[in-house]
Amino acid sequence: VVRSAHFSPDGSQVVTASGDKTARLWDVASGKELTVLRGHNSYVTSAHFSPNSSQVVTASGDRTARLWDVASGQELAVLRGHESVVRSAHFSPDGSQVVTASYDNTARLWDVASGQERAVLVGHESRVTSAHFSPDGSQVVTASFDNTARLWDVASGQELAVLTG
Repeated sequence: VVRSAHFSPDGSQVVTASGDKTARLWDVASGKELTVLRGHNSYVTSAHFSPNSSQVVTASGDRTARLWDVASGQELAVLRGHESVVRSAHFSPDGSQVVTASYDNTARLWDVASGQERAVLVGHESRVTSAHFSPDGSQVVTASFDNTARLWDVASGQELAVLTG
């Protein structure tokens, strides 16, 4: 099962996330597989490029997200802290941070350079299915099985609003 597929910002590559515990990089022009990213111990739920296309972040059922170097295919960091499936992982617009969403009812902010957790976004009452940065990188929006979306301040990690209805 291919769980997600996304273009690189320059449109030259695609990254796929799969149930076979891998993510794969593909050349758009030729359709050929370029690299297989191996390291997860469970299915990969999502994979996304950094804004400059130099890195990929993957999320997995193994409760981790991982950062990868696109040129070499090497694993750069393992983002550990979630207590359940990591459903999505996305870079901030400047590429300096990652936000992860997990079925442990939280989202987390990570520093890309160090791989360290910056903040835990706590407030949802059920699984968090996705998390994305605002275009300016100052806020995160999360979505959950609790029938809400929530807005968060990136600098403080504080909840700003609960979107219900």
